Amino acid sequence: MGSASLGVLVRHVRVALGICLSSLMQPIIAADGTHLGQFSCYELTQMQIALGCLSQEAREKDYNWGTLGWIPNIPKDKSQGRRSFVESGHANSTRLRAQLTHDEGLIGVAGSAHPSQDLHVMISFVLKGLVQLQKTGFTWDLMYNGRLHKGMKMIPFVSFLRVDTKEADLLCGKYLNRNKHVAHLCRECHCPTGESDNHLANHKAKTQSQIATLVLQKDEIRLKEMS
Repeated sequence: MGSASLGVLVRHVRVALGICLSSLMQPIIAADGTHLGQFSCYELTQMQIALGCLSQEAREKDYNWGTLGWIPNIPKDKSQGRRSFVESGHANSTRLRAQLTHDEGLIGVAGSAHPSQDLHVMISFVLKGLVQLQKTGFTWDLMYNGRLHKGMKMIPFVSFLRVDTKEADLLCGKYLNRNKHVAHLCRECHCPTGESDNHLANHKAKTQSQIATLVLQKDEIRLKEMS
């Protein structure tokens, strides 16, 4: 990923959208989760953005990355276990009661999932401003190779994310485990788990529109068959 702003993909996008190549900006979005403590159920995922026109050396500098937002996550099974222990009235649960948030362990119970715990709802909120810029574009004075280009009309287009395996699976709505009971180990194509060791396998790619259609149809069976 030495030069993220160049490549066949960007040129194809420019042709498809009818956009001048110099106006197409390719931002890079990164997401990385971290636990808040050794014995904590809380996890925060930081979402950051950098300009694709920056060199690889520049993108290694922390100050060239801006924070879009933080995505909180409380594992449902652990939080419900902590809530059950507190409600048991056990003598050792006093300290744990003080550590619980007001709704921890209650989210998702009896089908009442809270929107704030929906990963994709939170991501859509964090990226709301960027989505709007993709529709309208923006004007920017670009300093490039020692020359100032004033009034450049820039249109951001996100072609990939810099994430770990866990974050990539969460963004795709895929199972996080990698055992024989999972239909597909690969998140990119319809390769069955039994053929994962076949480097010559050639299967159809999974698409966002395909998954979105199944979600709207609430077809959980077919979604599980490709997860």
